[in-house]
Amino acid sequence: MSFVSRGCFAAVVFLLVGTIAGSASAQGEPIAEINGNKIYALDVHNAYAAERPEFVQKIRFDDNAARTLAMDWYRAQLFKQAAIDEGYHQANPATLPQGNRIRDQYVAAEYLTWLLGKKYKPSEMELRQIYQMQPGLCASNGKVRLARAGVIWGRNASPEEIAAAEDRFAEIQKRLAAGESFGQVADDASDFRTSGTGGDTGWVDIKTLQGNPLGEKVLALSPGERSEVISLPESRGLFEMLDVEAAGALSFENCRARLEEAIARNYRNDVRRRRVNELADKYNASLNLDAFITVVRAIPAPGDPRPAAKQP
Repeated sequence: MSFVSRGCFAAVVFLLVGTIAGSASAQGEPIAEINGNKIYALDVHNAYAAERPEFVQKIRFDDNAARTLAMDWYRAQLFKQAAIDEGYHQANPATLPQGNRIRDQYVAAEYLTWLLGKKYKPSEMELRQIYQMQPGLCASNGKVRLARAGVIWGRNASPEEIAAAEDRFAEIQKRLAAGESFGQVADDASDFRTSGTGGDTGWVDIKTLQGNPLGEKVLALSPGERSEVISLPESRGLFEMLDVEAAGALSFENCRARLEEAIARNYRNDVRRRRVNELADKYNASLNLDAFITVVRAIPAPGDPRPAAKQP
């Protein structure tokens, strides 16, 4: 594919825009064909017509980017058809095709993940082998499970609103001092949103809390211990340590999800290439690479000459 200079490209675009615009009725040769379904220049043009100008410019003047785009699009079309034929959409009805390029790319990525789990799921032996050979995969920094309760006021809160929030926080402290459970008080009176009930924030990696004053205060707590009042510019709060998981190696069962993810990540590119070739044969598919790139490069961008208006 020849590299076209920027100086003459505008004239090329001027001609191509008119050609594509006039091709709706006379579609000509297809850009691609998959399982008997033909995709024409106008289909490709419409799919990319709303792209950002800088995207179009990159495709115009970067041959590698243009070829990569073409192959990514072709792969997405193959995977979209396979997802229909192989039951992916029955298992994931929210991903039914909607003729949207972004959705096609999403479905292609999710289809591959689904395929890895369905057809290339690692055996128990493979998982145990990688567990033994790559212990770093199952190393843990340690985790803590926390609960929190408190009040929040807005950045533009009035003095009266701040005072009301402080009163609510004082009520939280009073109830805790009277012996009510932290979880019950958090559910009843806390402004903080948490992932679970009772103010439970879920497990937090110790590494994410290290190195800042608030995090270090929380890490100093023992299970069942409650923090002093944590005062921030727009909130007052308390933390309670629920549980601690020490740093070290995870057991095989606790690390299973990590191991499966690591194997899938290692095999993903290989499976993707292999699947593209399998589907291209299965669907007797074809792509006119140069024609695809020509169509995308012809998408109008700021600074391009406008086609002349037709005379009445």
